[in-house]
Amino acid sequence: MCLWINICRWKPFADGRPGEPEEAEQNWRMAQAVMDLVVPKDCDPRLDLLGQMTSTRRWNVGWWLGELPFALARFGMVDEAAELCARMSAGA
Repeated sequence: MCLWINICRWKPFADGRPGEPEEAEQNWRMAQAVMDLVVPKDCDPRLDLLGQMTSTRRWNVGWWLGELPFALARFGMVDEAAELCARMSAGA
């Protein structure tokens, strides 16, 4: 439950792009937490949770996850971007 609260309070980077490397790292860690909930490694994907997260936030979690790999790559976090894409495709 604590992780869910943190995700619901999370504010993604402004203008769809992290402004600094630290902000990109924070977004990467939060994306990992979201993916651990939505696409757990040991059971079926819970895609319904994306809708629940978006309905409790004023930003679209799915959109943020889709844009994040590009933002991470701009900061040289290419491996992290590729891992995020792989996890998203596993849940599709």
